[in-house]
Amino acid sequence: MTIDNNTGEFITQDQAISYTHDFQNDNPTAYKCFMAGSTKLTELLDQKDCIGIRIYRGYDKASGVENLVLVGVDSLGNDICTELFLERLAPCPVSCAQNSILVADN
Repeated sequence: MTIDNNTGEFITQDQAISYTHDFQNDNPTAYKCFMAGSTKLTELLDQKDCIGIRIYRGYDKASGVENLVLVGVDSLGNDICTELFLERLAPCPVSCAQNSILVADN
């Protein structure tokens, strides 16, 4: 797979519902999703030579909490590990979307 500023593919609504519901039903105690603010995402994307964002799964042993770590990616496919790493996203449950078709128990 080529990594560039067009990496990724849009999927259908039915696929999105199937993927999210299947995960949630198979992992009932896992976070359903995480929310990141547009200002923070823009700051990541505005770094020099940034073509996208890589999302790492993480785990904070001190708190026992699953998390995500977002980092910018340069045009060579390398993580931009010089200054900005985005974490402390708003997880669901707690900050869940209201009436979203992507939440299995809504």
